[in-house]
Amino acid sequence: MERQELEQIVRDTVVEYAGIGPTEIRAESKFVDDLGFDSLDAIELVIELEEKLGCEIDDQEAERQITFGQLVDYLLQLPEIQNKVNKEA
Repeated sequence: MERQELEQIVRDTVVEYAGIGPTEIRAESKFVDDLGFDSLDAIELVIELEEKLGCEIDDQEAERQITFGQLVDYLLQLPEIQNKVNKEA
């Protein structure tokens, strides 16, 4: 899985929960300040991403990912995602 593909999956999932257009989401978009997420939205987003990506996302680590770009960077370093990247290479 390449970064662009992962970004699209995360973007689509954020759009589902935030009710905004995909063009409003940028790497520097903050989940709370810019995208209107509250703590429940964040939990639901993490659960949905775990299901879509087949990975385990640490709750404390997820809370540290303030922006869209930070979340994508974090996900790219998860072993489950790394294995998908390596299989496609």
